Amino acid sequence: MFLFFFTRYICYDGDVDALWVENMNSVMDDNKLLTLPNGERIQLKSFAAMIFEVGDLQYASPATVSRAGMVWVDPKNLGYRPYFERWLVQNVKDNPERTQRLEELFSKYVPDLVEWLMLGLIFGEYEVKPKLTLPLTDLNLVVSLSHLLRSMFQQAPDSEGKHVEGIFLACLTWSFGASLLQSEQRRFDANLKRLSGMTGSDNASVPGTGVPGQTKFTIFDYRYHVQNQNWVQWSTEVTDFAPTPGCKFYQILVPTADTIRSTWLVDSCVQV
Repeated sequence: MFLFFFTRYICYDGDVDALWVENMNSVMDDNKLLTLPNGERIQLKSFAAMIFEVGDLQYASPATVSRAGMVWVDPKNLGYRPYFERWLVQNVKDNPERTQRLEELFSKYVPDLVEWLMLGLIFGEYEVKPKLTLPLTDLNLVVSLSHLLRSMFQQAPDSEGKHVEGIFLACLTWSFGASLLQSEQRRFDANLKRLSGMTGSDNASVPGTGVPGQTKFTIFDYRYHVQNQNWVQWSTEVTDFAPTPGCKFYQILVPTADTIRSTWLVDSCVQV
C-alpha cells in the first residue's frame, strides 16, 4: 500500500502587515506553531507550506526575512507577455489559426501602445506622456484586453480572418484606450491607426480614418458589430425614447450613445 502526500500551499498575496507578520514568525520557525490572542495554538502540518506574494518588505522585520526564502522578480523582467501566452493556451488552444493570428496582432499593437501609455514613447520618439484615469501597470492593461477578447469571441465564436483584427482593435480601444482621459483619446486614435498601417483612404475597416486632427470621429465613436462583422457608430444604435406611463422620474433613463456604450461594456465584462 502506497500513500502519497501532496504539499498544500497557503498563499498570502496582500501587503505585509507589521502586526500579524510578527505573529507569523513562530509559524515560520522550527516550532511551526501559531498562538492566537485567546491562547489557542494551531500547528502547521508537515504537508503545508506558506507562500507570501508581496510587493515589498517595508514592514517586515529582519526576523521575518531570515525565516523565509526570498525570490525577487522585477516586473520589468517578467513583463506582460507570459500572461497573454497563458491566456491563449487556456482559451484559444482548440483553434491554432486564431491563436497564431492573435499572437501576430499582439506583437503588432501591444508593445508599442504599452510604451506610449507607460513612457510616452511611440514610433521611436518621446512625446508628452498620456494621462490615465487612474494609475495602471502594463499587466493591468493586458488583463483587461484578455477579458474583452474572451467576451467578444464568445459572442462570435466563428470569427476568422480580417474580422479577428476588427475584434482585437475594438478590445484594444476599450481596454488600453478606455484607461485614458477623454482629452487623450484622439492621440490614442491616431497612434492606433498609424500602427495598423491603414490611414487615409487605405483602410475602410478602421472607422473614423482621415487626416489626423481633421476627422470628426475617432474609433471611440464606433463599435465592432461581431455578428455583422462591421463597424457601426454608437449613435446609430440609440432608439427613440418613449417614457413609460406612470414611471417615476428617477426611474427614467434616456438612451444616448454613452449609455448604449456603457451598457455594452458592462455586459461584455459580466459575461466573463
